[in-house]
Amino acid sequence: MRASYGLERLVKKAQGLERKVEFDLVKTGTTKIETYKNRCLGYIERLGMLTNVSKQDKEVAARKMYRVYFNLQEIFKTTKDQRRRLTWKYL
Repeated sequence: MRASYGLERLVKKAQGLERKVEFDLVKTGTTKIETYKNRCLGYIERLGMLTNVSKQDKEVAARKMYRVYFNLQEIFKTTKDQRRRLTWKYL
């Protein structure tokens, strides 16, 4: 069964946060990670409020969104030189 439009939209928004962080790192050299992590958690919270979506679809979407959240944490655990390599990997 195909997931709902709202569910797909939330997942794409969460996945887009990684690209936004990478863009900020390339453009300005720094970014506030807390803002992006809070947005991601907000999307995960909204996921729980969706109705007319199967539990299995929600679980799959939650895994994807949590993966984004943990990736955001990992980006800022790396050293400055490694961040440069990470940013160029996505370009």
